[in-house]
Amino acid sequence: MASFSKTNFNRQFANKYIENDFYLPHRDTSYFTYIVVLCDGNIQGDLHFPQSNTSINCVNNRMIFFPSHYLYSVNKVNGDGIRYGISHFWFINGFP
Repeated sequence: MASFSKTNFNRQFANKYIENDFYLPHRDTSYFTYIVVLCDGNIQGDLHFPQSNTSINCVNNRMIFFPSHYLYSVNKVNGDGIRYGISHFWFINGFP
């Protein structure tokens, strides 16, 4: 991917979701985003892309890679466990 070679700075953080947690629809300010989903127990908290009405199931050790301008959210978490999301962002010319 030629445009990926233009990135020169990255940053990451982790989120922890328990029963009834969610993340409202948003776009990231980076160039590319990937999220690694880690789940323990029987839990739901899908990653949702509302513009294409696409949801990606909460499956342990799943990585989702997408352009950061995509609008996305995390649906309300249900179940008896914890959902972790490790987000990694790639920027051009440093942090905005």
